[in-house]
Amino acid sequence: MSKRNLIFIGIGLVILLVIGFVLFERKGRSSNSANGDAQGKRSWSEFFGIGGEGEIRDGEPLSPKTVLFNSAKEYRERAKWPPYSLPITSKNDPVTEDFESVPPQMPHPDHPDGPFLVHYLPKNSFNPTEPLVVHAFLIDSDKKKIPFKGITATLTVGGANGKQIARMDMRDDGQTADEKGDLIYTAAFTLPPDLARDNKPANYIIVLNAQTSVGEILVTNAFNVGALNIRHTGKFSDSIQSDEKGNHLVVEPEFQIEKEGFYHIQGSLYSEEGEAIGWAQNRVKLAPGTHIIPLKFYGAMFCNSKTDGPYVLRNFAYANVVAMPGPRSINHKNLHKTQPYKASQFTCNSFEDPEMLAKAKQLEQDAGEEKQ
Repeated sequence: MSKRNLIFIGIGLVILLVIGFVLFERKGRSSNSANGDAQGKRSWSEFFGIGGEGEIRDGEPLSPKTVLFNSAKEYRERAKWPPYSLPITSKNDPVTEDFESVPPQMPHPDHPDGPFLVHYLPKNSFNPTEPLVVHAFLIDSDKKKIPFKGITATLTVGGANGKQIARMDMRDDGQTADEKGDLIYTAAFTLPPDLARDNKPANYIIVLNAQTSVGEILVTNAFNVGALNIRHTGKFSDSIQSDEKGNHLVVEPEFQIEKEGFYHIQGSLYSEEGEAIGWAQNRVKLAPGTHIIPLKFYGAMFCNSKTDGPYVLRNFAYANVVAMPGPRSINHKNLHKTQPYKASQFTCNSFEDPEMLAKAKQLEQDAGEEKQ
């Protein structure tokens, strides 16, 4: 195989790796959420605002050498931070992206100017024994709610074309989980006893078929169903902790674990004035009982922002990740405020992730061998 072919193969692998790192442990969003898809495709250069050029400039493909150098630059930028903690902006907060999806507005395929079907779930996941609730409403081009001519919801397992569990008309008459007369239509499904007894995480697809003045609009969503088995007790503590890189801020929430398994938590810190500072995550295996799961916010994010505390845990969420997709909590807002730390108390040293730096060095070597 020629050296040039090897380089093109390497470029493809680099692109896949970059996308994989951006996704972290992200969960699936609604199957028709264009916004979610776009967020998932951001490169590290966009995440950190370092001006990456992608693979196209002025409508022309960049040379393999330029693409390799750009990818190496992204890896070096990524190496400044540990895999468990990153700086963020308010528009690029992983917790809100994962746990506060924007309801999509879906028009008829032949009528892009509306009306638009908007649908959403009231929570991120459901216990198998509780009603599975979906809401939907129709808006015109002026964003005003208008009534459906009719709308049905079909619950399936095994995909949109899988086994049908139940089907019902969505209504706006004050039935279970519905507020009468607000033009938001509701369906509430109860799983059959054999499925309700199964605590294993599962996805159930919901198919909405809406009749409108311009024809039928068909959309899908998914119920994430399973036992969460983790509950935050409401208790927090925070402190400065040190390692070979220097001082970092550790926030320690307390949890009650009901069943042994793997659990993932994440949170994002903001200043009291609302400036986004950073995000941290942790994934641990725990036995039943009371446990502290620390979130370590890497110190350089405070040094770089020069923002003094106290800091606010603006977003905070957790999930059961024994199997994927895992049941998830809601995004808990503003549950904790830290002590009034000074930014100067934290390390200014970058993390220098050896794995990321090794990949950057290899790409730079490959680019150095490629002719202009």
